[in-house]
Amino acid sequence: SQIVDALQLNGPEDARFAGELARQLTRVEELNVFGQVETLPAEDVYDASFLQAFVDGFCSSTGSAAKSPAVQRLGLTGIDLRGAGEALAQFLSALPALRSLSFGLLVSPYGPGASCLLDTPSLASLASSAREALSRLICLEFEGARMLERVNLAPLLTSTCSLRHLDLSQSDFG
Repeated sequence: SQIVDALQLNGPEDARFAGELARQLTRVEELNVFGQVETLPAEDVYDASFLQAFVDGFCSSTGSAAKSPAVQRLGLTGIDLRGAGEALAQFLSALPALRSLSFGLLVSPYGPGASCLLDTPSLASLASSAREALSRLICLEFEGARMLERVNLAPLLTSTCSLRHLDLSQSDFG
């Protein structure tokens, strides 16, 4: 998965290619999407169109459709997720083995990543569109999550019935 992390994305088309590449890695159990490690100001993170393109590439990729992805831990870093609830829901739903979701935290190697920007409407959209995927999560981490306005986690947390670990440290929540 570090191959996907190392890609320099210059536009949504590159993100789509990264999604297609990530989908071919059917044995990968830990995946960072956009794998950015440096601290970025809000205006320098990838916008939601990059996530949509990545998800389009991941979900439309052929050739490995017979084998489900093995991703158990997903890290999202350096991306503005405001307005991306549906795309994120589609992505999580395409990961049947997913048990851990981290915003602003790298999962491989484990450590801090660039911030993710979140908003209530996107989290509510994610919660309503990915109930099954969220119900399988046992770990949810918001380390490095940033909000430009007040955010309500209740819709998301009510969908995570198997949750055993919630980390809000070093985020705008904790």
